[in-house]
Amino acid sequence: MAITTINNRAINRADTAASGESWTATSATASDFQAVGGANTPLFRATVSGTQAVPDATSTKIDFNTEVYDPQSTYDTSNKRFTPAVAGYYFIAGKIRTVIDNDFGYFTIQIRKNGTVISAANNAHFHLDSVVASVIDLADDNDYYEIYTYHNKGTTENYSSDTSEMQFFGYKLIS
Repeated sequence: MAITTINNRAINRADTAASGESWTATSATASDFQAVGGANTPLFRATVSGTQAVPDATSTKIDFNTEVYDPQSTYDTSNKRFTPAVAGYYFIAGKIRTVIDNDFGYFTIQIRKNGTVISAANNAHFHLDSVVASVIDLADDNDYYEIYTYHNKGTTENYSSDTSEMQFFGYKLIS
């Protein structure tokens, strides 16, 4: 069995890193297995449980009332919002779809932070669905995020009840 020396530490080929570790120089003359990365938590994914009627010319919060996963309990189905509880960078996205099949004047999907629009996807002619995503630097751990929509079709429009087409999700980025 061969023994190798790296930075004055003898390692045996049988030495292996544990899950989440890699070989790292800990100083100019030492090295060892160290924890790497981190966890992409908290994370969540929410969908809808039915069709939602969205009034004309009214900003409306999407009713993402069903958790698909939320292991850290950071998504609240009663107020349809994500509150990470851990400061950091996050990837947050929303996807929505109407059940109509024709174009109309103006449509938007928005990510709101503490009630203020921070990211939006706007369409002059809406063709069924739209996605918005953003990488977000949290100012503090009590911020909350919601998905809103707006259209000006002239009538109330139904948004899909298909859980693959109506999603709100996010996770902490490893930094």
